[in-house]
Amino acid sequence: MNEHAENSLDVAVIGMSARFAMSANVEQLWDNLVQGKDCITRDQSKYKANYVAAYGKVDNIADFDADFFGFNKREAMNADPQQRFLMEGVYEALEDAGYNSHKYAGKIGLYSTTDEHLYVWNYLMREQGDWYLNFHLNEFHFDGTFSTLIAYKLNLQGPCVLTKYACASSLAAIHYAYQGLLNYECDMAVAGGVCLEPEQEGCNCFDNTVSRSGYVKAFDADADGLVKAAGQGLVVLKRLEDALSDRDRIICVLKGTNLNNDGNRKVGFAAPSVQGQEEAIRDALLISNVKPAEVGYFETHGTGTVLGDTVELRALKNVFKPNSADQKVYIGSMKSNIGHTSSASGVANFIKASLMLNKKIMPPSIHFHHPNAELLDKDCPVVVNDQLRAWEGESPKIAGVSSFGMGGANAIAILSEHEQEEHHYTAEEELFVISGRTDISLLNNCMKLADHLKHHDVHLKDAAYTLQAGRGSFEHKFYAVCRDKAALIEKLEQAHKSKKTSPVKAGKIVFAFSGSGSHGDSMGRELYESNVIFRREMDRCFHIVHAIAGKDYKPYYLASGTDNQAEDHQLAMMFITFASGYSLAKLWIELGIQPDLLLGHSLGEYIAACISGIFTLEIVLEVLWKRAGLFHTLPEGTMLGVALTKDKLEALLTDGVTIGAENGEKRFLVSGLDQDMERFIEALEQNRIRFTRLPVNRAGHCPAIQRIENAYREVLQSVHFAEGSIPIVSTYTGKLIEKQEMATTDYWIDQMINPVTFHSAVKEIASKHNAIFIEMGLSDQLTDLIRKTIANDSAQYAVSSLKESKAKNAREGLLHAVGKLYCRDVEITWDKLYNEKPYRVSLPTYQFDRKPYWKYKKHVVGDNQNVVYSDTEQEGSKEPEVQAEEAASDCRDATDIALVDIFKEVLGIEKIGIYDDLYEYGFDSLSVVMVTSKVETVLGKTLSIKDIYTVTTIADLSDLLATKTAEEKVPEEKEVQLASRSIDDMFKEM
Repeated sequence: MNEHAENSLDVAVIGMSARFAMSANVEQLWDNLVQGKDCITRDQSKYKANYVAAYGKVDNIADFDADFFGFNKREAMNADPQQRFLMEGVYEALEDAGYNSHKYAGKIGLYSTTDEHLYVWNYLMREQGDWYLNFHLNEFHFDGTFSTLIAYKLNLQGPCVLTKYACASSLAAIHYAYQGLLNYECDMAVAGGVCLEPEQEGCNCFDNTVSRSGYVKAFDADADGLVKAAGQGLVVLKRLEDALSDRDRIICVLKGTNLNNDGNRKVGFAAPSVQGQEEAIRDALLISNVKPAEVGYFETHGTGTVLGDTVELRALKNVFKPNSADQKVYIGSMKSNIGHTSSASGVANFIKASLMLNKKIMPPSIHFHHPNAELLDKDCPVVVNDQLRAWEGESPKIAGVSSFGMGGANAIAILSEHEQEEHHYTAEEELFVISGRTDISLLNNCMKLADHLKHHDVHLKDAAYTLQAGRGSFEHKFYAVCRDKAALIEKLEQAHKSKKTSPVKAGKIVFAFSGSGSHGDSMGRELYESNVIFRREMDRCFHIVHAIAGKDYKPYYLASGTDNQAEDHQLAMMFITFASGYSLAKLWIELGIQPDLLLGHSLGEYIAACISGIFTLEIVLEVLWKRAGLFHTLPEGTMLGVALTKDKLEALLTDGVTIGAENGEKRFLVSGLDQDMERFIEALEQNRIRFTRLPVNRAGHCPAIQRIENAYREVLQSVHFAEGSIPIVSTYTGKLIEKQEMATTDYWIDQMINPVTFHSAVKEIASKHNAIFIEMGLSDQLTDLIRKTIANDSAQYAVSSLKESKAKNAREGLLHAVGKLYCRDVEITWDKLYNEKPYRVSLPTYQFDRKPYWKYKKHVVGDNQNVVYSDTEQEGSKEPEVQAEEAASDCRDATDIALVDIFKEVLGIEKIGIYDDLYEYGFDSLSVVMVTSKVETVLGKTLSIKDIYTVTTIADLSDLLATKTAEEKVPEEKEVQLASRSIDDMFKEM
């Protein structure tokens, strides 16, 4: 929650979702409105004397991505499709705003509404004998818990409010959301509603309410009534000051809302009131600090009924009558396009008006041909906008939205345009991450984004950030690093060709620190220039070294000295290697990646000890400065890299030459003084064995270093060691060391003289953990060594910080590393990837992998009151049948078989094994209650809910039942007892 001295009443509209007739999303809805398209479906063959087969149909109302929201098959089948629509719609609206509710740190409120629960009443309530179903309906599918289940599934922690104001309900929901934000009850709010009728066929018309023609002609002289329709709409709201601070996309600004009631100031309960509507509009303008003359457009309730249009026009005329002759207010009604969506009609109007302000376009109000001469005369201050027009004139442009409910509810919202601040970026590589619960959803997400980029201008940096910070992270993942749109589109369209990996869980994070000779090339300087966190930590190291040594190595670092054998160069490279590894570790930690283990190669072990807390940064740099000074008192030496097995290498070693580091099965460093190494080099050359000379002029990890042992001991004895907070696997011992072992003088003396056992240390980690190794250095030398060591173990993974995927620069390398870790299910703090936080933008939302879940008519017995329904699904969606013998193949006894049948029924599945994890099948608190009931009925065993929560498989439950000593009772007796054992009693047992 942001605290501001100024108390602003403005609320930003930052996201939305919509599903209406012929419109699967907001973009399609807007296109249909702009084109003046009639989206109502009519079937002339079904027209009768008093029946009009016209309806604003929504496609695929049976479909739902049950797995995505954690519903098992039976729960999905029995869920009201309005609840399913609303759940998906809330998720899509938040994604459109650039947010994921499971990541959001603040409170999100849900203010929603629903129409009558016709699917529940007409399709489900006939199955009176199904105890599970009856409980499910009573507890989860009526108004008391309709929206709280959505809040539970999506982790919405703000107020959860369901509004009921008839056709004004969804705009009333927006009103309460607006109030909730201003009262700081939540930090973001999703508001709107849904209206779905299972049949979507039309309706009878016995009065002047329903259109006999099947067309909505709002405000036309020939208007003859409304046409019913289905739909769902939601908007995401946030306090304007917070939206600006968070760099959200702002579609428009909600200046104020009002909600009142007609009382009895009308001819009847169901009739509208001119006075009530007029007062609602006037008060809304007053609350919004907007004058009538500033309003350029009003999206009306506009049902197309004679009485409703007449009352609404009179109220509007009264409000805007004082306007001058040239200050006309355009009006329109989208019900002419999509029909009357009842409880969702208010949010539909709100979405249309918001988009009009954002795009500065007025879509036409269709089927308006003959103005009502009595009401829309030449002096009328309101004009029906019957054509597509650009919204010109002064800014900010203002629009009003109205929605009226039978019984007298009048809801009004006043909106204002918002000019998004222009911003520009320098083109550079960006990281794009996409995921899905299934392979199909992942690929559809990629293709949808590619298509969007082809037709929309968007800053790639904003798009990258929105995908990172505003989307969920699911099992199936894809990433791409690109610097231009064309390259990104190509990679997205080729995503199906990318290497497929099974979903993985993040392993133990191991920071592996490089040692001397691995300072890399220009990568460090590039990262220094491009990343503020890395630069801050490097500068800190340079400052401390300057204070210790009296020399500023920063200019040397930026200029890249090249005399590898110069003493000052060697000293500088030692500090740069340390500072680079340390600064990279700090960068990764700020990116949200905390190491579980640390590993360091030679000098790198000092960095590991510093990160763990054994040394402070100031102390370790001073120790290394003095250690380097002692090293340079030694005779010159040489270190070689040799690719031989250990036994063959040892056979070639000459006097004074030792193995300095064991880096792999055939990867060793050999160390010794120059005069001793000459004989060894001759032996290598004679045997035609290749070797690599390290860019150092002193030999490390060899007996010659014993010459400075006493002097270095004096240095270390003055050091205050602390107990480290992060475990370290020693490359001196090759084992995980005790906390106090490294905090001693003897350890660091031995570590300096003895060989580095890096290979053994990596094997030690891999033998005990599924590990993700991240190299903390400017090269990929350690990564290469680690990959060779873990090559045959798919549970292990290694990545370099800057050298992944043949990166051409440091930023590209870092982004590839982050992308690869993302694909290994490592959580990233995305904001820290940017020096300046980008903006959230509208991108295609999650592509659900929907399947049909519906109660279909099986056959008819007698009249329509005796329709029999079944769970038959559409062709291709039904699970394969399973033979009883196969289903019970792993059952051990009759109890196992009975429990399998119980769980198949409760979870609505065809097959389950006794050792399968129940929670992977959608087993939840409701299922627990059902199982306790079924077990009591079928097996005569009494279980508490607490008992059920102690098991994870059917086998566990069967074993638990075997220990119960309750007397066997016949099922009929248990059913009688169950009636007196309430659900509340079951929960009290926990």
